[in-house]
Amino acid sequence: MKVLVINITKVVSVRLACVAGYWGPSCTKPCSTTCRESSCDKQDGRCQSCADGHWGSNCTNNCPTNCGGATCDKETGSCPCAEGYWGQNCEFGCGQCSEGSCDKHNGTCQCQTGWAPPRCTLCDQGYYGTSCSETCGHCVNGNTACHNVTGRCSGGCSAGWRDDTCKRACEDGYYGDQCNHSCGHCLNGNTACNKVTGFCHDGCGAGWKGDTCKIECSNGTHGKNCKQTCSNCKGSNCDRFNGTCFDGCIAGYANPDTGCVEKCMYM
Repeated sequence: MKVLVINITKVVSVRLACVAGYWGPSCTKPCSTTCRESSCDKQDGRCQSCADGHWGSNCTNNCPTNCGGATCDKETGSCPCAEGYWGQNCEFGCGQCSEGSCDKHNGTCQCQTGWAPPRCTLCDQGYYGTSCSETCGHCVNGNTACHNVTGRCSGGCSAGWRDDTCKRACEDGYYGDQCNHSCGHCLNGNTACNKVTGFCHDGCGAGWKGDTCKIECSNGTHGKNCKQTCSNCKGSNCDRFNGTCFDGCIAGYANPDTGCVEKCMYM
């Protein structure tokens, strides 16, 4: 009898665990650098925990750049904002706050002078000062051209106004750009002219004419607004203020001191 002897060798396959930082069937795939300590699931490569600065199911999202701490919530990405920032993702910068930072949720704060509540943004054109409550003065380029903090008109004042904020009218007797012009010889004195144009509303005093009453009466005229003539004076030559005829009267008229207005009486 023949006996068949079969030698059966049992082959057992043993799969060893991957070393730290690798995953996959052959442990050849490196874990993502966004995983904490480069540690990931050995089967699918998912991070077991995110490294600082990253969040999400596979740590592929970056934390907001303005987080106050070292990192953000690993699941939601939310974080406390750093000083000077606010918003759900700390994406907004605080305005010009007077003390410290702004509210991390809505960005409100107490504002510096020249900035508008609630978030301390720049004053609208035409306003300045605390809470932007002051209106700009009569700046040369319009009432929107003043400094948001001081109200100063950088280009100077419109005609008729003075000082840094251009809110004070020219003193009586002056008018025009920077109030540098003196009023003319207005009928009621040299303080009675328009502060912008210099116009004398009631006309000119004796001996003067023109809108600003700065033009002397021409030869042959005299009096208020130069409306009276010297026609009875010899050569029409008279005093422009009171009409006195310097060279006497023409024939038929008398009293040169009063302008030769009296006709001679012949007997």
